Amino acid sequence: MISPEISAAEIIKNYDVIFLDAYGVLVDTEGALEHACEFIQTLNSEGKRYCVLSNSSYISAHQSWMFYRQKGLDIQEGCVITAAGILSDYLTNHAEHQRIKLLGGSLSKGYLRTCGAKICEGSDYAAVVIGDQEGLQFPCDINALITEITHKILDGEDVVILLANPDRVYPISAASYGITSGSLASILQEALSVTLAHKAPPLIAFGKPYSPIFQKAHDFALNHHHGHKPHKMVMIGDQIATDIKGGNEHGMSTVLMKTGVSCVFDAPSSSDPSLTPTYICDSLLL
Repeated sequence: MISPEISAAEIIKNYDVIFLDAYGVLVDTEGALEHACEFIQTLNSEGKRYCVLSNSSYISAHQSWMFYRQKGLDIQEGCVITAAGILSDYLTNHAEHQRIKLLGGSLSKGYLRTCGAKICEGSDYAAVVIGDQEGLQFPCDINALITEITHKILDGEDVVILLANPDRVYPISAASYGITSGSLASILQEALSVTLAHKAPPLIAFGKPYSPIFQKAHDFALNHHHGHKPHKMVMIGDQIATDIKGGNEHGMSTVLMKTGVSCVFDAPSSSDPSLTPTYICDSLLL
């Protein structure tokens, strides 16, 4: 089934609460995307409830809000939820997993330390956090981690893998793409399924399409509608496997934006309802 098209103006008109992905919908590494600033301004002027749902793995909601403001997006304070923030909450509530091994760069390391995590250089850890991809020595770092986890579990130790950002690819700019944490997690899981089979460690994911970030989104909607669930909620994103799948599985309409990763194809169609957007939108042009 090919999804029908919808305009940005129709989205604002038809929905009570609008959830937006960040990269590929509002921004890329070069700044705010075309029409994004005007779209946010219109949401503000019309008093529309909205929230940015970001799979960022190393930045808090407040830091993200300041970053978007610096890019010219007049997003209201308190209207950002990040996967990194949910990971921080998890570590606060699970002291047994605060001794971690990090697969990630300096940005993730700095953020995790502010969350109270104890980053281990050796093998005395209970959890592996898959953070940002910047600064990794690939494949050396992931090879060493596969080996270390395999030996720990064969020696009878328990390990969990924590993933804030399940995205596998992100838009660097309008014409280039890069891998991100989800791709690293896929490699790690696939390798450990070979070395450990049924003993491979569980993965706990916090960002889209998984439940933790969408539970936060539902809480946001309830808090902004006096405790009543809004009738119409929509998730706007540029990635089928995270934004669209997550929105569909958590009671929202979904809009696939053709301004990020999805711009590389024309009309996505799938026999799987969870992978089929309710609508497709070319841009945020009003």
